[in-house]
Amino acid sequence: MIKNIPGFLKLSAIFDLFEEIAMLVLTLCIMVVAALGLIHVLYAVFEMLRTATLSPTNPVVLQSLFGLFLRG
Repeated sequence: MIKNIPGFLKLSAIFDLFEEIAMLVLTLCIMVVAALGLIHVLYAVFEMLRTATLSPTNPVVLQSLFGLFLRG
């Protein structure tokens, strides 16, 4: 019955296109944020290795390292 409304199918197609574009934009934004977080963590670990401050027996170092994973 609702399909009998004039212009309903065209309006429905426009909404479908809008939803697809919105999902694409949001997915790209999430990908960028995740990639930047990964780069930040890798850089921090590299700096810890370079300066020899990465000690697996030091709880403060481990807590800060795992904090980087959770914060991104």
